[in-house]
Amino acid sequence: MASVNRPHSRLFENGGIKGGLLFALPPILVWGLFLAVFWPGLMSNDSISQWEQVLSGHFVDWHPAFDTLFIWLVTRAWFTPAAVAVVQILALAGLVAWALSRLAAMGVPRKWLFIADAVITLSPANATLSISIWKDVLYTVFLAALSLMVLEVVVSQGAWLAGRGRWVWLGLAAALTALFRQNGPLPALGGLGAVIFVAWRYPPPLACFGERGKGVRITRLPLRNSLLALVLAVGLWVGVHGPLFAEVGVQPSAIGYSVFVHQIAAHLAAGTPISSSDRAYLESLFPVKDWNYNCAYVDYTIWSTPPFNWAPVLQSPWRLLSIYLELARRDPGVNLRHMACESAFMWQINYHGNILRSPLTVKANNLEPNWVRDNQDGLVQASLLPGLVAPLSNYVYGLDAGLAGRWFTRTIWSPAIAVYLMILLAIGLMIQRRSLLWGLPFVPAGLHVLSILLNAGSSDYRYLYPAALMVMLAWPLLWAKREEQAGTRGDEAVV
Repeated sequence: MASVNRPHSRLFENGGIKGGLLFALPPILVWGLFLAVFWPGLMSNDSISQWEQVLSGHFVDWHPAFDTLFIWLVTRAWFTPAAVAVVQILALAGLVAWALSRLAAMGVPRKWLFIADAVITLSPANATLSISIWKDVLYTVFLAALSLMVLEVVVSQGAWLAGRGRWVWLGLAAALTALFRQNGPLPALGGLGAVIFVAWRYPPPLACFGERGKGVRITRLPLRNSLLALVLAVGLWVGVHGPLFAEVGVQPSAIGYSVFVHQIAAHLAAGTPISSSDRAYLESLFPVKDWNYNCAYVDYTIWSTPPFNWAPVLQSPWRLLSIYLELARRDPGVNLRHMACESAFMWQINYHGNILRSPLTVKANNLEPNWVRDNQDGLVQASLLPGLVAPLSNYVYGLDAGLAGRWFTRTIWSPAIAVYLMILLAIGLMIQRRSLLWGLPFVPAGLHVLSILLNAGSSDYRYLYPAALMVMLAWPLLWAKREEQAGTRGDEAVV
């Protein structure tokens, strides 16, 4: 069996710590500068809502309660949103360091790794999202970590799973992916399913090359460990959503039903006939004549005055679902047109709608940046380096860069381009390696994209951040040594 071709420099041998630190330092410094400039971090209305829950101690599982509890935990040591931003910077930089050092161990030439590190560091998306108090940031970190573990399993033909304790890290990555976002269980299970498939696909003796003195029993380790990771991930998710949430007093929410409400609003706007009993039920949620509808933004429907009444939905969710199904049966074209419009920002490269890039908003005419939304909680934007606010805002959005510069900025902030590049990268690797297995590391991000395609709710770049980050991390694989298809074995694949 072919072994790994190591780079000549010992700095990167085995994906070592020194090489990882070298990759981590630039993003920490640059994103740390952004935090100092946009102190205490970028905060949207969603961020403010979670911060208010931290202040009150009353947690609602609309935005993932696990993420809100994480914010609460981090701020016990330093009560400021900046504490969360620092953790996110370190987590994202640590992910980059681990990923690029592992690619070095897989034979990717160093020049491509340094280019990737520079692109990741200087990306306006990474610079702003790393300091945005959003659930999507750490969710993307753990989803990418899960994807990199899938890559390790594919490259080693399952042998990576035989390493001591690796099933624990795999299970933790999957569990945290599932916990940090409401749609997280789908990509988490997809990643674990990919790992289980590879462990099952390869003959056991081949999958455990390099293990010593364990006899026949060791040959079952990869498949056994992949199943243990699945049990661990499911157990942690159930434990958090069950006993932990009950102990803390987390209030359940009806966010999962917003997709049905949004499409019902589409039918009401289109004039689809509705029975009197169904209309009466919808009246109990919100006066039917006042249901607002915008195909690209569910907020127009569910955030109104007076507030949308979710209690009947939580009490009898099947009632809402039955109304949705009946309206879809009567005129499925309404649903299809709605979904095409709602997801247009994901597949239209020249999307003309408004895409929310980050909580940093700038008025192009007079360059008045705002990065902390109005609130009654004492949170204010207080730049530590006010002289850099305008230049960095301009760098992020290209306001003074002329037509070509604004076109470039719009391109790098395009969710559709990120999705297409991820698909092309996966296809390119499968063709280059002559194996469909090389598409498996993209399964978690692909399933995430699919879930957003079915229920975006609004046109936000952060919703497709996992696809963008996977492209930025994984494209150097195209220059990995071809012998890597045989991959690292046993204890060579060090995390």
